[in-house]
Amino acid sequence: MNLAKITTIFFDFDGVFTDNTVYVDQNGIEMVRCSRADGIGIELLHKEHIRMLIISSEDNPVVSARAAKLNLPVFQVCNNKSVFLENYLKKENVNPEYTAYVGNDINDIEAMQLFRCKVCPTDSHPYISAIANIKLNASGGNGAVREFCEMIISARQKTS
Repeated sequence: MNLAKITTIFFDFDGVFTDNTVYVDQNGIEMVRCSRADGIGIELLHKEHIRMLIISSEDNPVVSARAAKLNLPVFQVCNNKSVFLENYLKKENVNPEYTAYVGNDINDIEAMQLFRCKVCPTDSHPYISAIANIKLNASGGNGAVREFCEMIISARQKTS
């Protein structure tokens, strides 16, 4: 896979932008920890005009808040991510050949299989690690997104 040709990236949220941990306060409000370094990586890809989207099976305001901060569209309550993605690809005329999916857990398997470029953080579920063709050194919530963003930037610089 030539990373310099990537035009679109779909990101799972929990376990990719986070370390898959959720904090719950006494009022039931959920909070997660995200890496600011990932935000800088996303900013770099915005400058490269790469389309990026967050897809989450949950409906959680924390996902919306982080996506807004990163200026990324977010689609939540995607119980069947592969069906959602197939429809999105057709509707938006996106070529899956130049698309990457970054996921970490078993609910990402079918979605990842739609794409040639399958990416996962180092701490992903073993099934995901088995199908991913790019296994990042960083774990989810600890710079995995930034690492992948920098891989794309580096690939583009080598081809220019």
